[in-house]
Amino acid sequence: MTMTPSSDASEQGFSRAALIPLALSLCGLSCGVLSILASNASDYLFATTLILVAVFFDGLDGAAARALHVEGPFGEMLDSLCDVIGFVVAPAFLAYQADLRNFGPVGTATTIAFVACGAVRLARFPLMKTKGYFLGLPTPMAGSCLALLSVYAPELPPGLIVIAASGLAVLMVTTIRFPKFNTALKFLPSPLRWVFAVVLIPGLLVIEPKALLGICCIYLLSGPAIELRMQRAGTSD
Repeated sequence: MTMTPSSDASEQGFSRAALIPLALSLCGLSCGVLSILASNASDYLFATTLILVAVFFDGLDGAAARALHVEGPFGEMLDSLCDVIGFVVAPAFLAYQADLRNFGPVGTATTIAFVACGAVRLARFPLMKTKGYFLGLPTPMAGSCLALLSVYAPELPPGLIVIAASGLAVLMVTTIRFPKFNTALKFLPSPLRWVFAVVLIPGLLVIEPKALLGICCIYLLSGPAIELRMQRAGTSD
């Protein structure tokens, strides 16, 4: 069997530089596993915090791979596998523990649907790429939004999380364009984009988590808004 060589040297072991982004991916995976354990202990806020921390590791591993010039298929596949745990299984289990289990078979089916659509989204990701945009809602945003909603499950109308989880699942497998990080914040200079990510988001998590949920909702609306604008302008891929 002929193997295609890759920049991360997956056939002959990894260079020391390549181990850095791989370790960051595994840190994200660890956050996902710890989130599941926290959800099982009914510590939903801590479980949500771990999912949001996993989002940072997900951004850092790709940035590190590009900076170190060690991008390769192994790293991309590992990243997707870690994302399944951190942004699909962990938030789905959190939502189930916090709310969905109260709806019997409907809640179980909703949980499975979210996980299935998230897995399809991640399997499809390397095959469908567009510059500046994601095709379909990215799993980090879907998982973060579902997790944040689950924290406030007792305050929400009954059935809202069932509807939200179902809607997020559908958005993940659509081809609606959602902006990437640099595209969404292109109105800010590059250094301020990282200030937004590294300072503002954690700060909001500590001071007012509901504000983060508002940011998630704005992002969810951005996808359909972009599609509508492009259709009106008559653009297509």
